[in-house]
Amino acid sequence: PPHPTSHSLQGKKGMQKAEVLAYFQKFAEAEETYVDMDRKDLALELRKRLGNWRRVLALNQKWYGGKEKKKDAMYNEVHQKLGESYYDHQKWDKAARCLEQVQMVDGTGSTERLIDCYFRCENWAGMQRLADELPAEQTVQLNDLGDRFRRVGMCGASVDALLKAGNIKAAVDCCVLLNQWDRAVDLAQQHNFPQIESLLAEYASSMLKQNKRLEAIELYRKANKSPQAAKLLCTIAEETMQAKANPLRAKKLYVLAALELERFKKRTLTVDMSTMMGTTGGGGTRASAAQATAATLDNLMTHDQATGESKSLERPWHGAEGVHFYLLAHRQLYEGDIQAAMVTAARCMQYEDVLGTKEAASLIALTSFYNRHYGECSKAFIKLESQKGLPQAELDNYIALAVSIFARHPPQDPDSDASSRLFDTGRPACVASGRPLGGSESTLSCKVCSHKMFSRELRGSCCPLCHSKLS
Repeated sequence: PPHPTSHSLQGKKGMQKAEVLAYFQKFAEAEETYVDMDRKDLALELRKRLGNWRRVLALNQKWYGGKEKKKDAMYNEVHQKLGESYYDHQKWDKAARCLEQVQMVDGTGSTERLIDCYFRCENWAGMQRLADELPAEQTVQLNDLGDRFRRVGMCGASVDALLKAGNIKAAVDCCVLLNQWDRAVDLAQQHNFPQIESLLAEYASSMLKQNKRLEAIELYRKANKSPQAAKLLCTIAEETMQAKANPLRAKKLYVLAALELERFKKRTLTVDMSTMMGTTGGGGTRASAAQATAATLDNLMTHDQATGESKSLERPWHGAEGVHFYLLAHRQLYEGDIQAAMVTAARCMQYEDVLGTKEAASLIALTSFYNRHYGECSKAFIKLESQKGLPQAELDNYIALAVSIFARHPPQDPDSDASSRLFDTGRPACVASGRPLGGSESTLSCKVCSHKMFSRELRGSCCPLCHSKLS
């Protein structure tokens, strides 16, 4: 048998040959020489020195089985280096595919570069998956993800990443910057951030100074500040009615304000009732339940003060009703239903604070004149003539018109008993027809605004007042 030193001499000569081949850039032949010597490790090291990581990966998978060896250091190193090579050449998609292999195996690798690759490829799903997989200790990477999500408007994903990193202030700031005030307020309340209230007030005040009232309303709605939103809506509705511009728009604004208050009441009562149930269910007494009820009433009273000096919780519905009956009387008048128009117009007198005395009384005078109820017409003229601050010229016109009418028609109604029934404004009115409710006629009730109507007077399947779908 050959002497043992002969094997070492052959191996030394083979390594010298491979090094010489590598020196003359005959890398394939040098690799083959190493393989013939059964030194695959040196062949891989040669490819590593050359930076040919794709060849290293191919050889690693060929010699060591690929899937079975995914968790070894070689596999991780190859994918990381290959990913960094792709990254340097701005091949973001390929770099991400390589880097995520390292990241998903054992958490090592260039996480910052992987985040950048996902961002440049607009791979939002990959970024969200990475944010879920990263441990809370990697705050730098999570803050980076949160910032990148914010830059593309993904508020929810940004807040989740920032909260996981423990950066509460950045999460609140993200909600504010992306105009997600509802979540900003919730986060501030959960983590005791009192600054959010002053920031919200300052932002809303800035909008109001720029006369961006609708934007301010939307801001209050998103922040769950329903009383403030309702107050602004009522203000715009009142201005619309005073300008006599668009009564239908005013009605819609009043309805929106009322729905905001309904949302506030429902939310407040739900929270307080859950508090009450928790108090009584946990062995509390009737006194504790009474305290919870008192807290509910205090919240409602606070809301009542926020919406105006003397306005009640139902005030917006009052405005919506007034404009609704005013429009309904006009529609009935133009459709030729004079009797119904007169009844509905009489209802408008209850809403002269919304419509104005002149508009309400003029409508009654007009409809009762055409319906030959001159007694009611005379009362309407008396109301018109007794307005405070009425210009003399306008007063003279009212007097002249009244004289011309009642000189020919005595101020009497055809049937005083029938008129008293028609003008019975003490009972609630059907919002579909304006007639007083009562009797044996079947009625429907709207579950949103709680107003009632006669079934046979209904046109379509929506509430005539708030336009919600009727069940």
